[in-house]
Amino acid sequence: MKILYAVQGTGNGHVSRAIELIPLLQQYGEVDVFLSGNKSQVKIPYDIKYKSKGITFSYTKKGGLAYWTTLRELQFSRAYKEMRQFPIEQYDVVLNDFEPITAWACRLKKKPCLGFGHQASFQSKAVPRPKHFDLIGEAVLKRYAPASHYVGLHFDKYDQNIFLPILRKELYALPFDQQNHYTIYLSHYHHQQVVPHLLKVTDTRFDLFSKHCTHKEIHKNVTLQPIDGQAFMQSLASGSGMITGAGFEGPAEAITLGKKLLVLPILGQYEQWCNAEAMRRLGIKVVRKINKDFSETLKDWLAHTPIVHKDYPNQTQQILDYIFTEKLKEML
Repeated sequence: MKILYAVQGTGNGHVSRAIELIPLLQQYGEVDVFLSGNKSQVKIPYDIKYKSKGITFSYTKKGGLAYWTTLRELQFSRAYKEMRQFPIEQYDVVLNDFEPITAWACRLKKKPCLGFGHQASFQSKAVPRPKHFDLIGEAVLKRYAPASHYVGLHFDKYDQNIFLPILRKELYALPFDQQNHYTIYLSHYHHQQVVPHLLKVTDTRFDLFSKHCTHKEIHKNVTLQPIDGQAFMQSLASGSGMITGAGFEGPAEAITLGKKLLVLPILGQYEQWCNAEAMRRLGIKVVRKINKDFSETLKDWLAHTPIVHKDYPNQTQQILDYIFTEKLKEML
């Protein structure tokens, strides 16, 4: 069986999931990987047969979508040419993790395609949405990388064909020697926007990972360091909690490790506000943005917000068995 696994490379979560899936997918056949976009700080340690700039989004340093930069970087004519020319017909199975080029290649050539991952869960109306319904946001989630069939991942089993998160297997083997610090990863903020607020919470230590940082620095109670997957996991496992965006994989890791969690959704990114609503319903603290009172918000969160813990077992193999037995029958 020839399998095409198409991965959205904009977010670290997609790439981290790909690292877990690729060796397991190879049990079912010959696997070629298509990587779209180049904004992830995590690298896939496997052969990538196809690479594309894809259709990606850019962000400001203050927590929001950079609309003009995104529009300026979009190259629809190039993307359409790639869709038309990609040899999608060579593959028996197309597994698509929110990747638009191969998804639309399947649509143009009437090829079955399985949308798999967190975004695939939003095909279900049972998945939580925020009060402010966003028509464009819904359209992006459902039409950006359309598929003929879907298997989703989310914080809970909100509907059939929705499974619990796929997390890095290394996470389950990490030692949990509590060191009483809080791990921070806010990809949509420059660390210069964050550090001044942390310095005001003098009795708490923070490990802040930033893509804008080139070397480790210590500023009183704040340790600032570059993105490093292993160092981040160790910090998260040994710490008391995490502050991060309202993505999916990062918060899911904190939830299953039983860490106190605070999330700041990316302004203008509807999917993150959907995730934030799901986490709010679980009892997790959601903060709209970093403002002048953020240090007081942190102090209140540290003192009063309870920990939300859900057990997310390692079920990647079971999910793939379901896909290649039950779902494949529907597709083919």
